[in-house]
Amino acid sequence: MTSDANGRTEPKDAAAPQSGAGAALGKATETELRMLRLFNHYRHDWMNDIQLLFGYVKLKKFDKLPALMEKITHKVQQEGLVSRLGVPALILHLLSFQAEVKELKLEVLMEQEVHLDELDYAPDVCRTVEYVLEAFRNEASLSQDGDNELTLYWNREADELEVKAVYNGEYRESSIRQAEADAAERSGRAQFAAFYESGRAEWSFCWSEGAVPASHT
Repeated sequence: MTSDANGRTEPKDAAAPQSGAGAALGKATETELRMLRLFNHYRHDWMNDIQLLFGYVKLKKFDKLPALMEKITHKVQQEGLVSRLGVPALILHLLSFQAEVKELKLEVLMEQEVHLDELDYAPDVCRTVEYVLEAFRNEASLSQDGDNELTLYWNREADELEVKAVYNGEYRESSIRQAEADAAERSGRAQFAAFYESGRAEWSFCWSEGAVPASHT
């Protein structure tokens, strides 16, 4: 409430600027909200691992500890490698996809660090990877089987980078072929190959420094 010159109180203009915590309410960006959801997901994920670890110790199931510790170590290593890809938008996209998409389980596997920010074809890689995720997500969303998995294998050797997408799940022949053509077009200079069998699809992209744009026919 505010007072006029005569001392009468008047309601405060709802549209007037606010300060402090009130000014921040409702103004979170989509990126900030995704980060918050991501934090909550990984906090919950790590709490599950910790509870399982303590459960084994409490029940004296020590024989199960090595496998659990190996799983946790592998997860830490892979999450660390993803976080060092060098392109924040792609890192957030990959981690958010793992946390938020229920119809398609995503696993990202790397043998060594990949620094996309050091590669001149990084925009092609980012554009391609994001499209691949959405293409196979569309296939999985129409599947009657809930066990759909997509694994992205990253391999960097000298001046080459290979990203192979391996999808295990149902897909439609007509739509996957169209998506394949679109993915190849988005990949720019990459050499592209595809392989299919029942319940499995593989797309492989290979970029190299100084390569001329590939011809996808």
